[in-house]
Amino acid sequence: MKITTYRQVVNPSVISGPSRQVTTDINAYGGKGNNYGDMASALGQVNKVLAQQRDDEDATAVLDAKNKIISSLTDQLYNSENGLLTTGVGQNAQGLTDRVNQAIQKTTDEVIKMQNPRVAYRLKNSITDNINNFQRIAMGQEREQKEATDNANWDALLSNKAILAGNTYSVQNMVTNIIRDTERDLITRGKTKGWTGAIFEANRQKMITQIVASAVQSALNDNADDRALEIANNYRKDMDQGTYGKLVNSIKKKKEVNDMYIEADNLIVRDKDGNIDLEASRKNVENKYGRNAVRYENDAPYDHLYDLALRVTKITGGNPDFIYGQMSLESDHGKSRYAIEDHNYAGLTNGPFASDDDFVQAYADTLMQDRYKGWQNASTATEYANIMYNGGYFTSNPNEYAVNIDDIANSRKKSSGITSDMVDAGANAWLNQTMDNGKNGCAEYVTKAGSMYSPFLKQEFDKGVVYVPTLVENARSAGIQVTDFDANNLKKGDLIVYSSPSQGSDSHVVIYDGNGGYYGNSSSNNITMHGDNYNIEGLTPQRIIKTGVTGRQVSGYDMQKQLDIMSIIEGKYKEETAIKNQQRNSYLTGIEESIRSGATGDYISTKQMLDTQANSGSITWKEHDDLLKIAGSKYNINVATGQEKGTRGTGSGRAYNPTKDQHTLAVNQLRLQMGEDLTAEQIIAGNEASARLIENGYDTGGADLDNQDIMSGITTLLDNGSTPDEIKEALISSGASEETANYYISLIDNSYYE
Repeated sequence: MKITTYRQVVNPSVISGPSRQVTTDINAYGGKGNNYGDMASALGQVNKVLAQQRDDEDATAVLDAKNKIISSLTDQLYNSENGLLTTGVGQNAQGLTDRVNQAIQKTTDEVIKMQNPRVAYRLKNSITDNINNFQRIAMGQEREQKEATDNANWDALLSNKAILAGNTYSVQNMVTNIIRDTERDLITRGKTKGWTGAIFEANRQKMITQIVASAVQSALNDNADDRALEIANNYRKDMDQGTYGKLVNSIKKKKEVNDMYIEADNLIVRDKDGNIDLEASRKNVENKYGRNAVRYENDAPYDHLYDLALRVTKITGGNPDFIYGQMSLESDHGKSRYAIEDHNYAGLTNGPFASDDDFVQAYADTLMQDRYKGWQNASTATEYANIMYNGGYFTSNPNEYAVNIDDIANSRKKSSGITSDMVDAGANAWLNQTMDNGKNGCAEYVTKAGSMYSPFLKQEFDKGVVYVPTLVENARSAGIQVTDFDANNLKKGDLIVYSSPSQGSDSHVVIYDGNGGYYGNSSSNNITMHGDNYNIEGLTPQRIIKTGVTGRQVSGYDMQKQLDIMSIIEGKYKEETAIKNQQRNSYLTGIEESIRSGATGDYISTKQMLDTQANSGSITWKEHDDLLKIAGSKYNINVATGQEKGTRGTGSGRAYNPTKDQHTLAVNQLRLQMGEDLTAEQIIAGNEASARLIENGYDTGGADLDNQDIMSGITTLLDNGSTPDEIKEALISSGASEETANYYISLIDNSYYE
């Protein structure tokens, strides 16, 4: 069924009511409208009050919400245990800004959603500055911590590189390699940070200084002073100059101290038992550095090439003179362009070299090649030149090459001269030794000692000259000045030749020490020695062979060095004495413990052992007596009689009472102290009282008992007719106490007074 909708058929506007016009005059409603105006006004006031109240409530809500946000964020960021900013340091600072932003967002969202729209709107506007502050703090801390972490990581890297340099300073080129590797890291760091050239150079200097300082200090700690100085000088221009200066001063001071200790050892004089003789040592130091000491200046310049030659042969072995001569030939004595610019002093084909260190190592490696095998054993320049020629090092005539090497080496020796230290080194190297020729070893000694400072004496040593007339003749033949003896013509290192009544001319020879003494062989002692006076009894100085130091004579007086060296010697004396005393005490303690434990056997065996020890000098007689008393106590033996204690008692069978005997001795001692002479009866009574006290183990009044040396001395005095008073006076004069003197007088056999 179809349902149709209702359709209106009447026009609504057809019928309409009459039109009305509403008045706008309020008075038309009566009362002229005054009451309505008042009501409207009142309603407006109410609305204003309500609006103000709402605003106040909203402001309070905003403030409360803001406080909640700030309080919560402050705790989240600054809590002492787990605050984001508190823990966001070091590596933990990475991502700090994001974590803080997340905390801000979460906290503000939670608080805002609890507010009405008006409060929420106002809250968002009012909290912005605080949130921005938190964000800025987080960003700043993350940035600062990243910088700090980066700096700390670099410092740690640099520290590790410095430690590595310290541990490997002795490896050739290792310090250089470490610096180069670290420099590459520094370049990367500089690019990252956008450093200027000046900033980069400042950091490079700091890096090199730290690495070099570590290597130098390690070398100093290992007493490798020369290596320490070499490393410091190699990097001087790249280092902080203040640090370089301090390092070099430390090296020099350390070297001075080491040299001083070596000097002290050289000046120490020891007795036949190996103990330091303080007085003789003090005289040596006085002669070397006292007011009357002299030395000789040597003005020879430092030879760079020879220093390099010594460094090469330190690695390879061999004769440095050959290396020196070869470098001189190959580099025009260090003046060639290749030597100056490339550090190539030997014509090596694998140059140029970055430093002298690199050259030294490369040269050493070259010489150690198989094709040059055996050059270290070459005894002449000709042998050396032929080995190098056959190995292909050079193509010129090897004989001419050898002559040039010899000429260069001899020229250097001649220009360098002989120094005082060279003489001392040679002389001390052969002191306190017995020569192969025994008491006739004077020429043997001077050639051995002299070979270390004089080319002529080295030559004589190599030839095996041991006869003084031959030495004199060879000196004249070699052009060495030989003069009649004149003390004013003596220089340190010169040879003094003597004549003797029994052997005639040229019978003895020594080395002059520069201070009125000599180094030489003692025929009577059959040992080499340092004598303090060259005027030797029974010998007459006859000639001088001029093999001594060259240069200008100056005063050798150095009060501070004299004091310092003597202080070292005295310290060494005390140290050695303390060690010997400790060893001595340990030895005596061991014997004592053996006696107390019964390990030495019975009393008789113990006494025999102690007697043997004392007779051989292993212990003194005083130590012997002290140890014997311990044995007597252990075995209940009277050491004076050798019998068991108490076997000579009073005869009554009762326990021995020492009071009476002690009184008898005390009275006798008092009489002697007062100057009275003892009667025969008093002396006999004293002897008997002493014997009873001793055999029963009692003290006799502080006396030094059973001293065999004292008894022997008393016997001698009695045999010479001395009276008891004279004996007592002699004992006290020799250091004995009055109690000791009285005791031994009481022991004198009665027959001496009858």
